[in-house]
Amino acid sequence: MNNNKILCILCTLILGLISAPKVHATESKAVWMEGKVGVGFRINADRKDNIENYDVDTLVNQIKTIDGISYVIFNLSDAAHGDAYLAPHSILTTLNPDSTPNADRDLFGELAKAFHAAGIKVIAYAATQGPAMLKHGAAYAFDGVQDANGHWSSKSMTNWAKWVTNKYGSASDDNYKKAYAEVIIAEYAQRYGSLIDGWWFDHSSCANIPLLHKITKAANPAVILAFNKGQKVPLINNNPGYEDYTSGHPTPLRRSTVSNDINLPMVESIEASSNGYVDDGAGHKSLGHMFMPLGNTWNSGLSVWPLSKAVDWITRVNNACGAWTWNVATQDTNSKLADHAITFMNDVTAKIISNGGTRCTVTIDPSGQALSDGTAITITNKLAEKLTFYYDLDVEASELTIATSGGSGDGDLYVKLGTAPTTADYDCRPFKNNNQETCLYSSPQAGRYHVMVDGSTVTSGVSLIAKVTIAPKELVKGAAITIAGKLGSEQYYYYDLTTSPAKLIFQLSGGSGDADLYVKYQAVPTSTIHDCGSSSKNNDEVCTFNAPEKGIYEVMVKASSAYSDMSLRFIKKK
Repeated sequence: MNNNKILCILCTLILGLISAPKVHATESKAVWMEGKVGVGFRINADRKDNIENYDVDTLVNQIKTIDGISYVIFNLSDAAHGDAYLAPHSILTTLNPDSTPNADRDLFGELAKAFHAAGIKVIAYAATQGPAMLKHGAAYAFDGVQDANGHWSSKSMTNWAKWVTNKYGSASDDNYKKAYAEVIIAEYAQRYGSLIDGWWFDHSSCANIPLLHKITKAANPAVILAFNKGQKVPLINNNPGYEDYTSGHPTPLRRSTVSNDINLPMVESIEASSNGYVDDGAGHKSLGHMFMPLGNTWNSGLSVWPLSKAVDWITRVNNACGAWTWNVATQDTNSKLADHAITFMNDVTAKIISNGGTRCTVTIDPSGQALSDGTAITITNKLAEKLTFYYDLDVEASELTIATSGGSGDGDLYVKLGTAPTTADYDCRPFKNNNQETCLYSSPQAGRYHVMVDGSTVTSGVSLIAKVTIAPKELVKGAAITIAGKLGSEQYYYYDLTTSPAKLIFQLSGGSGDADLYVKYQAVPTSTIHDCGSSSKNNDEVCTFNAPEKGIYEVMVKASSAYSDMSLRFIKKK
């Protein structure tokens, strides 16, 4: 297939009515949710008798009877409460035995395995307020007790506070958030690995989102993430750089019935998006996903949806390649979802089918797949197949290198700035009889560099990489500079010290976002090799050298998150 053309390819319908390959210009990890429907539910994690007797096969076999269901969202924690879980935990089970199942039954793991065996993907729901109950407090803890004065307390919360204090030095909100990510979620994420296809983090204002992102992606690089934080209606990417799909939480149910047209802008925002992906207004995209209760309370109640409206909204969302998840009532004692919910969802599906089904059409960017700085990808060409890629250079660089290497066969490299290259129109074409081909740009212009690898013969296992070399900028005495950077970016500076002050201080301050400061004498620093590193959770970063030697001090500013309007300067003190 020639990727130099704009293609429109019909993708799999939510109901499995039509199956066709789908091609993407960028490697969205949420691609498997596009145009799909799922079902979400809660198993009561603090009813240990229910967990002990829960029949996994009954639930999985029932969900298999729902036409068109591709994935499930169900709770690892006890729904919106983060103090009880459906699986044992090395720390929590010891601290608070009543917070995890009897006999260490791993009900979550059993369900995840069974759903995967049935071809159904799994998204884990987790409440980020954690055992500290940062949002709801002791009144909602599974062991909350109210005294005669109306004061609520929780032994499990107290035990957790003591443990966090011992581990992290204090029971501050920041340490609670860190412990939740590093202790609770890390253990579960590592245990389940690829059994968890996605996470849905609730009450994410209680979370250290960058840390959760780092930990869950380390356990399963293909996992997709949603964080319930920020604007709900219409849909946008509330957490650029961290979320892969929107949480899809509707207008709070206490304000309006879920099927009310107040939530219609969620549908319209997906329809107005590019291939189902909404953004934050600055181009950071996440798959538009709606998580809609069937009733007017979460996890319970009869349907409040007119059949015609449910059919209309799902059809529109899936036609635009967005995803829709029902949240439905359960019957834990019977190990199943409510029968009326199954009936309604199948009625909706039947009506959609009778109307002709849904059709998710993806328009492909002719630029091809995005390349990331310094990250090699492995490619394979058929004979005469032309694979397309691009690299966006948005920093001032001294060199840009785009190169192929290794593998077998012969793939020819073509690069052109601004427009797609052809075999007759290009800026660079090494044209060797092997895969060792390099295009080097000195003092490259900013812009999009389009890349094509043409299969002169069949190739396999060829490495393609784009790498930027950034010349450090000189810092001038007495002059602070204002800097900005995107997530993961590194910017380099230097100062040539020719005097002998008592102290030399490098300082990063102000602005928004989070950047870290690293300094090394006479060598380029990294985040692991440096003479001084400052990486607090704010932008007040300082590196101080006492009685500094004369010579060049190299500085690196690394973005822990996207940042802007930060001030970088140095100070010499006599």
